Amino acid sequence: MAVQSIEVKDASIEGTQLELGAGRTVKGSIKMDGGGPLVRPAFVSLASLDGGGRAMLNPGSDGTFTATGIFPLVYTLDTQNLPANCYVKSVRYAGQEVARTGFELTGDGQLEIVLSSTAAVLEGSVTGADGKPAGGAGIVVAPVAGALPARTGNADAHGNFYFANLPPGEYRVAAWDAASPEANDPPESLGPFARYAKTVTLGESGHEKAQVTVVPSGR
Repeated sequence: MAVQSIEVKDASIEGTQLELGAGRTVKGSIKMDGGGPLVRPAFVSLASLDGGGRAMLNPGSDGTFTATGIFPLVYTLDTQNLPANCYVKSVRYAGQEVARTGFELTGDGQLEIVLSSTAAVLEGSVTGADGKPAGGAGIVVAPVAGALPARTGNADAHGNFYFANLPPGEYRVAAWDAASPEANDPPESLGPFARYAKTVTLGESGHEKAQVTVVPSGR
């Protein structure tokens, strides 16, 4: 793969040369907050926002891993198959907390990921303006503060929804009867819909319920 940043201004990009490479190697660890055995099976990977592929993080028995093929791209951490009570509590690179909405792995450093077993669960139902269940409605669960990305999904045919693996905190829950905002949209893009959202506070290992109404069409 070849990656190079190009600033396009008032000249042609003809003659630009890209040099193929195998990427670099990044080492790190995945651990449980407070110690204890790592939850398994759990699939953790680095997903490129630029379409540059995915690097699986396969920790050994001691939680350490070696990831190859890491390029100067913007990545997010993707987790799948975590138990409902687990969430990613911290992601640090070279000793610094990284932005969950996208980060680069440049320079030398270890990637440190900490999981917690105190995740919260949010479930509820969605109705339309007519008070009837809004089957298939798009749902957004967005943190009120902080830099965590929003979670998105859809209600089932009966208008019910369920979100697990949520970090404790305060969230706004909103629903649309058509396409909903994307999870990687900036938090401020949800601002105009705040008055239609339900605010929910989730404590450690909490299990809360919420009932929301779809955002009116054209809003």
